[in-house]
Amino acid sequence: MSFTFSAESQKHAFECEHRYPGWLPTLCTTCSEEWTFLKQEILKLEHQWESNRTSLASDKDFLNCWLASLKIAQKYGQNDYTSRINMLIKAAASV
Repeated sequence: MSFTFSAESQKHAFECEHRYPGWLPTLCTTCSEEWTFLKQEILKLEHQWESNRTSLASDKDFLNCWLASLKIAQKYGQNDYTSRINMLIKAAASV
């Protein structure tokens, strides 16, 4: 993937986001914004799971929503969610 890392983007990354000097983006701006939103959504679902696991384990809509988010996130190549995806597939199948 090739794109321009403009001076404004560099300034924002290093001064506002406190990235280290050798950091280079791996996603274009649009994909980076989508990934950030998706990552926040996944964290929200994970927090819900941790705080209410017993009731959410039988909530097929919740499990499928979380599973879909993780499958989409895999395409960005930023994190490996294989174990969580496998867990959710098993949990959704048993509901």
